[in-house]
Amino acid sequence: MLNHNRVILLFLVVLTVACVAVLALRAQRQTRSRAQEQYDPSNTPTTDYDKPEPSDPEKRKLRQIRGNRFKLKDKNVDSKRFEVTEERQSGFGAFEIHAKPEPAIPAAQSNAIVIGEVTDAEAFLSTDKTSIYSEFTVKIGEVLKGISPTVFPGAPITAIRGGGAVRFPSGKVVWEAFNGKPFPRIGRRYVFFLKYDAEARDFSILTAYELSDGRISPLDGLYTTGEVVPQLADHQKFSGVDETTFLATVRQAIAQAGGTMLEGAK
Repeated sequence: MLNHNRVILLFLVVLTVACVAVLALRAQRQTRSRAQEQYDPSNTPTTDYDKPEPSDPEKRKLRQIRGNRFKLKDKNVDSKRFEVTEERQSGFGAFEIHAKPEPAIPAAQSNAIVIGEVTDAEAFLSTDKTSIYSEFTVKIGEVLKGISPTVFPGAPITAIRGGGAVRFPSGKVVWEAFNGKPFPRIGRRYVFFLKYDAEARDFSILTAYELSDGRISPLDGLYTTGEVVPQLADHQKFSGVDETTFLATVRQAIAQAGGTMLEGAK
């Protein structure tokens, strides 16, 4: 009888280990699949290398202001050596080894936190043509924290993230992005954490979380391989969390950071 009980116990232990292994493997595959979708080349905003500047003087000035933020900062370096050309290799930027972790819910660092749908995306070259950045048009559905009167439900805003792709006249495409921070997708809804730039009249994306079927999917935090980026590990803790629970967490963080409005915002 004792041996029989031991056999049953051993069987249950083996079964439990097998179930845990299967579930872990399934979760790993799902994470890898999500990373592959996030880094799908078809999702990368693209611009033509020879795209003309806006004819409208005001739009041209605004484009220059935005493009200046992504040009080389060291004036002692010849920017021509670092221009995006057909010979340049596509690739990812990455965190430095000792970079500090970024907050998963950057309520205090955000001028605006909104729920919105991405309706358009477009890439641009910096003014010195050394780097690429992308603009996303976001139609606001709900404002969790905002800058009045810039941010309100129904308004379109421009959100910025470094990276994108350039198509040359030959047809070759060169792209650059940051490993761990992919691009939001057109037609998807996100909770965006944004930093406002009054001069450029746009918002830098600090991070974002996709809302789908009542669940949360972090935009940031996975390498292309599906492995978790150490500096963004806290973001991935919200993967699969119920939307209502997540939004309650965000609202609590906003309240702790000092309310829904940013004093003195312009």
